Amino acid sequence: MAIRTSALLLLYGSLMPAERFCVSCSRNVSPSMLGFFQTKRPAPSQRGREPVYLNNPGVRENTNYGESERCKVTHCIFDLDGLLLNTEEVNTIANQEVCGGFGKEYTWAIKSKMMGRPRLEGARITIEALDLPIDPEEYLNKRNQIVKRLTPTRTQTMPGVERLVRHLHRLGMPLGIATSSRRESFLLKTQKFPSLFNLFDVIVMGDDPAIRKGKPSPECYLEAVARLRRNGETEGDGGERQHRLAEQSTPSETGLDKEGVNESVLVFEDAPSGLEGALAAGMQVCFVPDQRLLDQGVQSFPVFEQIAKDERLRRRVRQLKSLENFEPEAFGIPPFNS
Repeated sequence: MAIRTSALLLLYGSLMPAERFCVSCSRNVSPSMLGFFQTKRPAPSQRGREPVYLNNPGVRENTNYGESERCKVTHCIFDLDGLLLNTEEVNTIANQEVCGGFGKEYTWAIKSKMMGRPRLEGARITIEALDLPIDPEEYLNKRNQIVKRLTPTRTQTMPGVERLVRHLHRLGMPLGIATSSRRESFLLKTQKFPSLFNLFDVIVMGDDPAIRKGKPSPECYLEAVARLRRNGETEGDGGERQHRLAEQSTPSETGLDKEGVNESVLVFEDAPSGLEGALAAGMQVCFVPDQRLLDQGVQSFPVFEQIAKDERLRRRVRQLKSLENFEPEAFGIPPFNS
């Protein structure tokens, strides 16, 4: 089913008032998978008190800023790989096997540069880093065969995910996913967890027609929140949110975030490219990196240098070791036991 979306933005864009949007996929999806994108939502409740901005990522566990540094969280957007699901481990094994076939070692130094990026770009980064005698398409074909073999048995939710997502859903918080994974890959990874992914209102994938640039561009985050805001405008309080699988769509009308309208959006990310994109979109970020990523040194990632130099960016980031450590009340969201 074709749906209408609004126009894409350039880097560092903000969001124009949005109409309702639904997830854009292909039409060839099994009936059982349709349930992933359908859910009845409770009437939006109090969205909570205002969250506290926190300190610099990539260096240490962060602490709260003062009471004056607050902004109300109204929407939440999640990355998929390495944040909701442990699929980064599967990707690592697959890349190691492909590179090992050429007598080369796929390391975290390489992985850290490709995490969160579109698949072709990630393949190019690996090939150039190791001087592999293979083109990106052939590399991806080899890797994807391994991923398809391992994903069904090895994929699990990351610690703290079920508790957090179900808590936010119960509160009526609009929930979205912004992932570089393409539709076929997304369905493979999530097939074991329909009850969890049924809770998300909007899912923007790497091959969504509205997305022209992958992370670290902010496009996927801006598109996701545009669709979430469209949901809220057309639905009002309560009611059923019916997600439609669309064959094609047009870009959404997004622009520069001059007035900070996106600071009320909280993004959960584990990759530097995702952190950079979410900050470029003007959003708050809960950054949950793998410790092996931080072991590469923050100097390896320009986004950390930008954060260190810019107080406004530091106010919008909190780093956690795990989503198990997430405290909703720190972001103005009612606590888990509420």
